[in-house]
Amino acid sequence: MLDPATAVGVASAVVQFVDFGVTLFKSTQEISKSLVGMTSETGEIEHVVNNLQEHIQRLQECRDIPKTSSLVKLLNDCIALANEILEKTQKHKKGNQKFLANLRPGFFTLWDKKDVNEMQLRMDRLQDALNSHLTVDTK
Repeated sequence: MLDPATAVGVASAVVQFVDFGVTLFKSTQEISKSLVGMTSETGEIEHVVNNLQEHIQRLQECRDIPKTSSLVKLLNDCIALANEILEKTQKHKKGNQKFLANLRPGFFTLWDKKDVNEMQLRMDRLQDALNSHLTVDTK
């Protein structure tokens, strides 16, 4: 017979495993049914990052904004992080319509969630810094 602490530990592990399995199933099912081959969250992230890349490119080409070294570094950091995010989300796309084939992108969607969230926070900080920089430079 198990002591109470061990029983609680085993029960907790079983609950976590079942929760992960259910979440993986839902993610895989969403990817399988998706027309774009990814979860809606991954699609939103890709859309925002692609949009940001377009804005950064326009800023780099704009002749009205002084290109200080700190602005150039911010723009380069944004581009590098955007590429990193897009590279990470490429693993979240399905290959074909078969449910089992979509387990891999479903797994990576869950596995990379923390990393992608951290990258989004970094992107938010870079965006705030960029906004501050551009506000000061254009006055």
